[in-house]
Amino acid sequence: MKKTAITLLCCLFTLFAQAQTEHMKFMGIPINGTIDQFQAKLQSKGLKYDPRTSRLMESRFFTGYFSGEKSDFYVYYNMKNKIVYRAKATIKRSSLNLTKDLLEDFKIRLMQKYSNSETEESTYEGNPSFALFYYNGNGKIIGKIDLYIVYSIGDYFLNIDYYDAANSRANEQRNNDDL
Repeated sequence: MKKTAITLLCCLFTLFAQAQTEHMKFMGIPINGTIDQFQAKLQSKGLKYDPRTSRLMESRFFTGYFSGEKSDFYVYYNMKNKIVYRAKATIKRSSLNLTKDLLEDFKIRLMQKYSNSETEESTYEGNPSFALFYYNGNGKIIGKIDLYIVYSIGDYFLNIDYYDAANSRANEQRNNDDL
C-alpha cells in the first residue's frame, strides 16, 4: 500500500512539474510572481528602485545597467493581484544613428540567444523596430521582446520590452472581467 501511494505521489508530482507554465525571463528573472518579489530580485542585481517616479506612473521605476548599458527600467503588473507581466529597459542615446546601431546590435544578440523564435521587422514612429516571439521546444509561445526607438525632448531611446505570454494573457483577462 505504501509503495502504491508513493508511486502515485511521484506520478502526480511529475504531472505537476510538467504542467508548470514557462515564463519569459528579464535579466535572468522569470517575469512572474508579485511585483514585490520581482522588485527584490531586480534590486539583488543592483537596480535602484525610485519610489518617487513610480508614484507618477502605473508601473515601478528603477535605474541601473542592462547588458552593460546605463538604463531606466519599468516593470508593469496587474494592480489587483500585483502579478508582473511585462518589464522594459530603455537606453538613451544622443542621435538617431547611434540608437539605430544599438537596436541592430541587440537584434543580433537576441536572435542568437533565442533560437526558437520568430522575428518581425517593421517601423514604429518612422524608425526601425523589431519583434521576437519566443517559443519553447513544444511550439508554445513563452513571450515576446520588442525593440523600438522613441524620440523625446532631444534624445533618442531604445526600448527593450519583454512580455510574458501567460501573465500578459492573464492580466488582460483580469482587466476584461471588469467589463
